[in-house]
Amino acid sequence: MGYNILAYNSNGFKNNSEGNWIIPLSSTGTGVGVSTLKLTVAETTTMHITGNGKFYTDAAGTLGESTIATITSGSTRTFYLKLTTGNCNIIIYRGNSCVTRWDEWTSSTNAASINLMNLSSLPAVMTYFVCYGNNTIIGNLSSLPAVMTYFVCYGNNTVTGNISSLPSVMTVFACGGNNTV
Repeated sequence: MGYNILAYNSNGFKNNSEGNWIIPLSSTGTGVGVSTLKLTVAETTTMHITGNGKFYTDAAGTLGESTIATITSGSTRTFYLKLTTGNCNIIIYRGNSCVTRWDEWTSSTNAASINLMNLSSLPAVMTYFVCYGNNTIIGNLSSLPAVMTYFVCYGNNTVTGNISSLPSVMTVFACGGNNTV
């Protein structure tokens, strides 16, 4: 299983022919904090973290260190990660066709933050998105997947567009913190 990344740019990323989904991250502060990512997938897949990023099996970020994790289908799966310095990417194999829910991203002090993730890059099958923390999420509301029913984004992000641009199936929309909407 290769990752075959074709392109990455500062405005988000371009997806490749295998449909991998790439989540760009940056370290903050001392890098000792732990970020939590909760995902739901329609089919079991794997994800890889690049650079200095590491996945852990515990919320303290001390056990089960790895650069590869399996996302098993069936229910929400929780992953813990650290990024001590620099930037990295989480690459979810076939993520554009199987990640149905981004159930939560929580980033504490000195933990990894999402770095320039564009709303237009969210998988077309994603129905649910929840993000907390100091992240850089950008893009227009009209770029959200047509099947998105739930969108919650708290922190420091730049989200543009009109509420009238939300998908017609949207039932919950909330932005709080230092967001620009």
